[in-house]
Amino acid sequence: MALPKNRSAPREGELPFAYDWEPAAEVLTAYAGLPLFVRALRSFNVPGSVQQHLHLKQRQRGFDEATYVESLLVLNALGGDCLEDFDRLREDAGLAQMLGHQLPSPEAARSFLYCFHDEERDRAGASRVAGGASEL
Repeated sequence: MALPKNRSAPREGELPFAYDWEPAAEVLTAYAGLPLFVRALRSFNVPGSVQQHLHLKQRQRGFDEATYVESLLVLNALGGDCLEDFDRLREDAGLAQMLGHQLPSPEAARSFLYCFHDEERDRAGASRVAGGASEL
């Protein structure tokens, strides 16, 4: 495709933007695609459903269950591989401002997930596995 005669080729001339050397007054984030994901979560009332059906915490301090679930979903959506990836996400002030809450620390998220751990089921499962292994 040929360029119109009255325009110069892109390599001739300046780029169509200018640098602004002043620091931005706004809080920015590199995770610009995340608001659509969070909006979908919230429009499907995931936080409300979690608050209605999940009652794990015994104390009122810290994050509630809905905040933990949303944070874990955000971690997953952003490609987090492990709970320690929360440390990197917590460094982004724009992400916390966009969500309306800080993200949990890896230790806090781990403690929340351990609430789902059931020792009795583990023992029952281990005994079934041990019993099945002897039959082979």
